[in-house]
Amino acid sequence: MYAHKFHRRAGDPNDLAGKIRLICFASSVGEQVQFRRWSSQLSDHIELLAVDTPMFAQLSGAEALPALIERLSTYLGSPHALFAQGASGAVAYQVAEAAQRRFPGCTRHVFVSSCNAPEPSDPALNIPLTVLYPAGAATALASWRDYNHRELELIELPNPQPGDSRGQQRLLQIINTHLGLLSL
Repeated sequence: MYAHKFHRRAGDPNDLAGKIRLICFASSVGEQVQFRRWSSQLSDHIELLAVDTPMFAQLSGAEALPALIERLSTYLGSPHALFAQGASGAVAYQVAEAAQRRFPGCTRHVFVSSCNAPEPSDPALNIPLTVLYPAGAATALASWRDYNHRELELIELPNPQPGDSRGQQRLLQIINTHLGLLSL
């Protein structure tokens, strides 16, 4: 697994009083670059952790998720939120489901962008969920409500592209606002 923490200031990285980690699942090098840019644009109380999910695609399905959960367990045991877009959405959902069982109450929010709802056999989350979707996809993504027992928010947003600064700014505003409210 490749996990990269982006720190903005000196101090104990495990001191999370009033802070929250945003664990972002990258399915491409472009997303890794995108997350690196985000680290300087997120609010000060948000620490970014980028996870390279293709590394786990090389493992068999039965080994991949437990290996990822084990590698992330240090971070999943403290307040955190998850973000994924596209192909990484299923990974983030599975991590959230495992984390809510193993570390109850630590996953404060899940953000998914432009990705389909999980498989029907997946259990529902008891974690607030924000689904960001491109124009015209609301009907298809409304099925996320079947996989969540808490707040579900659908936000229409153009599919973020690495060079699209307006879309990226809007996405960061949404994340900063939601995670800012969690820190109150």
